[in-house]
Amino acid sequence: MARVAIGALMVANAQDLPTLYLLAFLFAAVGQVVGPAESAVLPLLVENTFLARANALFVLVTVLGQLGGGVILAPFLFKLLGPRAVMVVVALLYVWLAMVLLRIGTMPTREPSQGEGLDTWEAMLLGWRILTDNRAAYMAMVLMTATMLLLKTVVVLAPHYVKETLNIEAENVVFVMVPAALGAGLAILSTPLMGRFIGVGRAATVAFVILLAGLVALGLVVQLRDFILAHLDLGISFIESRLGVSSVITLTVLLAVPVGLMGTMVLVATRTILHQEAPLHSQARVFATQSAIADGLSLIPTLALGSIADLAGARWVLLGTTLLMAFAVVYALQRGQEVVGRLRRWAVQ
Repeated sequence: MARVAIGALMVANAQDLPTLYLLAFLFAAVGQVVGPAESAVLPLLVENTFLARANALFVLVTVLGQLGGGVILAPFLFKLLGPRAVMVVVALLYVWLAMVLLRIGTMPTREPSQGEGLDTWEAMLLGWRILTDNRAAYMAMVLMTATMLLLKTVVVLAPHYVKETLNIEAENVVFVMVPAALGAGLAILSTPLMGRFIGVGRAATVAFVILLAGLVALGLVVQLRDFILAHLDLGISFIESRLGVSSVITLTVLLAVPVGLMGTMVLVATRTILHQEAPLHSQARVFATQSAIADGLSLIPTLALGSIADLAGARWVLLGTTLLMAFAVVYALQRGQEVVGRLRRWAVQ
């Protein structure tokens, strides 16, 4: 209902930019409460053996919702009816959602939280303590945060990428996002199976490495296309000559499928690890901590990467960001837990 009110205020203040920024801030603040609550309730609804499948459905619905709303519905309404129509539709959708939630009824009960006997500062640091003291939870946090940053980078660079590399209008980015969503859909089947055979931790690591490789390939898609045409020719030239579809577009669409698949697999596997490793009564704090870290680190990519892409090119920015993230993850897994643990102990003192 808070989001309904914010959406209504956005409609009323559509021409007031400072007010819109304030309302966008409040909208995001509400999300920081809702997100951890949604994550924390999941293990109360399903048994531990079904957590991987439940998280696969959760992430899939989230990805499809973002794709349908942000990539398809919002741009269509914006072009057809203008920005006020988008805000009205958002408010109405949240009214409908509030009615659905009221029909769900009472959620399952939980044990009292460890944080209920702590002061405010110590309670805020409880999520940090759980994440830094548990190696598996820490690894999951690092991989989840890195994947979220990489996927946000792809979203920011996508309009620049399709216009610069694929020579199509930025509005047609949906043709690249749809194969990625298809890959995300495949993750709902493959992640629980991978977790069963090799464990969710190894599944997250393998998927993250393949995700990095896929993003590097997208950054070097032109050079990769030239190499394939010169040495392999996997039918790409046939598609270009017979259907008139650029070989670069064909290769990009093909690469988007494993990128969507592996990105979703990492998110599903790491969420499952956090559910399994974090105490049931503190899961909301753990997910709130991870979300705050990811949102804080994503400020620079969200604000700067688009401008940098205009100067250096989207492909090179994507390549550089991917390689930098790979280095950061290696360092964080080797030394980061010790550093973060020291900062947390200093903050407590």
